[in-house]
Amino acid sequence: MGTGYTPMVFNGTDGQTYTVTVANYESYVFCHWQDGGTGADRTVTLDGNQTLTAVYSTAGTCATTAKIKIRSLTLSGQVFTGMWLTVSSGGKVVASGYTTLTFTATVGVTYTVTMSNYQNDVFAHWGDGSTNPAKAFTATTATTLSAYYNT
Repeated sequence: MGTGYTPMVFNGTDGQTYTVTVANYESYVFCHWQDGGTGADRTVTLDGNQTLTAVYSTAGTCATTAKIKIRSLTLSGQVFTGMWLTVSSGGKVVASGYTTLTFTATVGVTYTVTMSNYQNDVFAHWGDGSTNPAKAFTATTATTLSAYYNT
């Protein structure tokens, strides 16, 4: 159908199958697709508009794990410890403990962090403003997630 640089947009036909192939360039190394697939070729059958996201490393190599830190803060931004949380993936708990908690995630895997309340310490929002105490994310690089609490 064509070649080009990202971002690339093309018009296809619903029901048709297409193969998208990504490549490395200098220190830009293809690591995985956003859904975790690692093959450089991605075959898709169109069913309306679709977006494919290829994740690259600019370090020349791809990390397979990433350190994820979860911390709790007051609404004024002061870090405090001792809030219970669980981290699950695929319906299984993979980590749990008190803030500040750090765990090793597998790049490309989706996790859900669920924060708990305790007495007068009540979850308010995540650093991105989301007010749901259960936050889903896909591990890509080392990240710190900040849970804000009314204390």
